[in-house]
Amino acid sequence: MRLGIFAKTFTGHDPLTVLTAAKNAGFSTVQYNFACSGIASLPEAIDTDIVTEIQSPLASLVSISLRCQQLTI
Repeated sequence: MRLGIFAKTFTGHDPLTVLTAAKNAGFSTVQYNFACSGIASLPEAIDTDIVTEIQSPLASLVSISLRCQQLTI
């Protein structure tokens, strides 16, 4: 088990800002909230652009598991 933190603890509406802040604070696991991508916390549907926004630019920063919205950074 890894100690993590809620992504909404950090200010920002884009994944790179929020996850970088979490990593800089010493966390390696983040419970991601889609509000950090500027959409509803629990959207009915997730546009592929949002998934790309989370995955592509962050490939070097995080290992992403969309299952349970948990990100390991």
